[in-house]
Amino acid sequence: MIIMVKFCILTDSGADLTNEMIKKYNFKIVPFSVVLSDTDEVLKERIEISNEDYYNRVLTAKNHPTTAHPNPHEMLTIFKELENEGYQEIFYITMAASITGTFSTAHLAKKIFEKEGGKANITIYDSFQATIAIGIQALKAYQLLNGGKSIEETIQALDYFKLKELKSALTVKTLRYLMKGGRVSRWKYAVGSILGVIPTLEGTYEGKLEAFGSARSYKDAITKVVDRAYDEIKDKEDLAVYISSGMAEDGVTIAKSYIKEKYPDIKFMDSLQIGSAIFTHTGPGIVAIIMFKYFDH
Repeated sequence: MIIMVKFCILTDSGADLTNEMIKKYNFKIVPFSVVLSDTDEVLKERIEISNEDYYNRVLTAKNHPTTAHPNPHEMLTIFKELENEGYQEIFYITMAASITGTFSTAHLAKKIFEKEGGKANITIYDSFQATIAIGIQALKAYQLLNGGKSIEETIQALDYFKLKELKSALTVKTLRYLMKGGRVSRWKYAVGSILGVIPTLEGTYEGKLEAFGSARSYKDAITKVVDRAYDEIKDKEDLAVYISSGMAEDGVTIAKSYIKEKYPDIKFMDSLQIGSAIFTHTGPGIVAIIMFKYFDH
């Protein structure tokens, strides 16, 4: 069935799309929130607090901030607002279901929406990814739907893209914030700190964030994640890369220099700020490499 109806791409604020991308493709954004217990504040990222301000708040917080995604009622409100704006087809691309609850929350909200008589067709798609690796899929989905592909054809194409033509890998300067955010145990943090280990992590093709190795220096860790992203994509022609980071100017410089030297044929797209919600769990020094089969956008 060819899409001949008004559609929109909905995605999480954790997709780290630029304001220019959001405006150009009319993306709709589901905002994550950061919870600052020091001041009893719950703020929507990029709406009520900028990434820069939040980064600094994390560094000075007495109690480590936490994150929150919209509850079913808030998600239901978003679906209703989009239908009221005339959208008949809502294609929602979520952050990986393994690391956040938006995927399951959206399904619950969809059931309520339909039970209450909502008519818009809602498709909820698990990106298996985080940061701009979600955003790239949103861009791809827009290209497909705008080109007349059906929902079924779009899902099939996205499945192939995210499993064969997209790879993310990342590193951080310290295990401290992964520990504070509950992603690493205190025991692993203690051992890693004593040994001076810097983790190298990847977004797996099962939608999980897992360690694939470690390094003894930040520079070595960054080169390893670049190589990992490149090695995991089978077809090496027409590759492009985004770098997503937070308080990691030195890390971005290392990554860009290494890519230019070792992989000169890879198209460098942009260096983007990582979202506040993700920064909560990684802290300063986060550098994520998102490599993919290039398409015009």
